Amino acid sequence: MKAKPFVWFVISAWVLVAAAPVNSQSGGGNLYQDPNGRFTVRLASGWTASTLDQNTVQFTGDGALATVFVLRGGGTAEEFISLLAGQYAQKWRDFKQLKSGQATLGGLPGMAAAYSGVNPNGILSSLRIVAAVRADRGYGLLIFAPQERLRAAMPALDLLESSLATPGAGGPSGPTALGTAPQSQPRISAPAVAGIPRGGIPLQPKQAGYCSALAPADWAIINVSQNSNAVDLFNGAFAASWMVRGVTTAEMMYYPQQFGSPEAVLLSHTMLPDDPYPPQFSAPQPLGGGYVAREFETPTRHGVVVYIVYPQPMGGFIISCRIAYGPKQMWQAYGPVAVAVAFTIRCTVQLRVSPGYPGEGSSGASREESTYNQQLGTEYAHDPATGENFLMDYASDYRENGPQGPGFYHQVGSDLRKLEPGRTE
Repeated sequence: MKAKPFVWFVISAWVLVAAAPVNSQSGGGNLYQDPNGRFTVRLASGWTASTLDQNTVQFTGDGALATVFVLRGGGTAEEFISLLAGQYAQKWRDFKQLKSGQATLGGLPGMAAAYSGVNPNGILSSLRIVAAVRADRGYGLLIFAPQERLRAAMPALDLLESSLATPGAGGPSGPTALGTAPQSQPRISAPAVAGIPRGGIPLQPKQAGYCSALAPADWAIINVSQNSNAVDLFNGAFAASWMVRGVTTAEMMYYPQQFGSPEAVLLSHTMLPDDPYPPQFSAPQPLGGGYVAREFETPTRHGVVVYIVYPQPMGGFIISCRIAYGPKQMWQAYGPVAVAVAFTIRCTVQLRVSPGYPGEGSSGASREESTYNQQLGTEYAHDPATGENFLMDYASDYRENGPQGPGFYHQVGSDLRKLEPGRTE
C-alpha cells in the first residue's frame, strides 16, 4: 500500500501570509525547546521564536527568517522540498534552483536544496529548504534571507541549522549550502603529521608580483595572474593556490559549464592539467562564517578546497577559494603542509569586486579558514626573537609541561626556545 503523504496544509498558508506571532520568546542565545518535546534549537542573540501553529515555528532576526516544520504522514524529504519550492516558484520571479544534495537535519539523513529569485517585494533573495524523515514523523527547515542581508545573517542561520536536534537522533544537522558552524575537532585528537619533523618546518617568505606566501624552502611561486586574483605555488609534488573570481549573471547564463554555479567554478579550478580524470568531491564541511571545506580526489591525486561564496545583489556571485593537492599516496603525510601553505597566501587584489567582499584588496586567510589547519593537526608559530615562522605538528611539538609553560618549542643550539602562537606577516 502506498504510504500516506505528509499533511501539507500548513505550508501553503505560511508561504502566502505571515501568521501573527504567538508564544513569542526572546532567543538571547539560549536553547529553544519545542513545547511538545519534538525538537530543540539554539538561537542567536536578538532572534525571536513565534508559534504559527502546532506543527510550525518561525524564528526571525537579522533581516532573515527560518521556519521549522514538524511533518506528519509518510511522505519523503524530496516531496516536501518539491512542494514547498513549488509554492515559491509561483510567487517569485526568476526563481531557480542553485543546487541540491544530501544533508542531515536534526541528526537525520535527508535532502537539501538552495534557490534564488526575486520575491514579491522585488528583492533578490535566497532560499534554502532542508527535510529529513523517519518512521514516526519528519522535519523540515526553510531559511529565507534577502541576498543583501545574507552575509550578516549567516552566523545566526548557521547556528540555528547546525544546532537543531530531535529526540533519538544522533549528531547535529549538516547542511550542504549556506554553511554551518559546528565545533572544530580538538587539536589533540589529530594524528601526527609525518611530513613535519620534530621542532616544526621553517617557513620562508615567497614573493612574486603583488602576491606573497610563507612556505618551506623547496616551495616556489610559479604563477601569478595579471590582476593578482590567482596565485600558484609548487614544490615538485604538491601544489597550493588561491583565487578570487567574480561571476556575472551573463557569464552564468552563457557559460554554465564554467560559471553556472559556484560548484562549476570549483570543478574547473580543481581540474588538474596533467590528470585526465575529473575530481570527485566529498560532502561539504562547514567551517563557520560561510566558509566550507571539501576534499577531492582522482585516481592519483588527493586535495582539499576551502571556499566562500558571496551572492551579489544584482545577481551573480564572488567566490574565493584556497586549494591544496598532491599525490594520493603521500597526502596523509604531507597534505596538511600544502594546506597550511595555501592559507598563508596574500595578494593585493586588483580585481574590482563588490563592497560586500570582506578584506577587499587582501587575500589573507580568515579565522574560520585557519581552523581547518587545527583539524589537520598543524598550527603556525613564530620565534619572537628572530621573527622566523614555523609550521608545527601539534601532536609532536606541543608541550603541555614545557620549561616555560605550555606551548610550542624549537631547539636552537643547546637551548629550547618557546615559540609564540601564530605567524608574523
